[in-house]
Amino acid sequence: MLRTKFAKNDYQVMKFCDEALKYRLFVPGWLLSEKLVNMRKEPDFNEHKIAICYNDGIPVGVVTLHNNQLSNKYYTWIFVKKSERRKGVGKLLIKCINKNVEYAIDGHFNGAPGSVKFFEKVGILETNF
Repeated sequence: MLRTKFAKNDYQVMKFCDEALKYRLFVPGWLLSEKLVNMRKEPDFNEHKIAICYNDGIPVGVVTLHNNQLSNKYYTWIFVKKSERRKGVGKLLIKCINKNVEYAIDGHFNGAPGSVKFFEKVGILETNF
């Protein structure tokens, strides 16, 4: 059964980053892993939002939202384990962020093949800003 959780304070941001890193919810060498490490070191709920999706209690996906202070836009990274893709995990994570955050996601960074199509499906059109 899929279930999402949203971090609601600095401590939870840190704990969710720990979980995402422990369960390798990132592609090694890509920016998300670096973001998770940095968020873990300096959890700031006002700047960084994070949610995790669980399948039967095991973390299978993560979404992070960051404020790009240079452009004053909010951008996201999302990762779903290969075995859990095309099962609605990504959509649940985007819904969780949208439900818990006042401002809209302005864009995303391109990732794995097919990610642009996913973001277009959920209404996030701007990429790599």
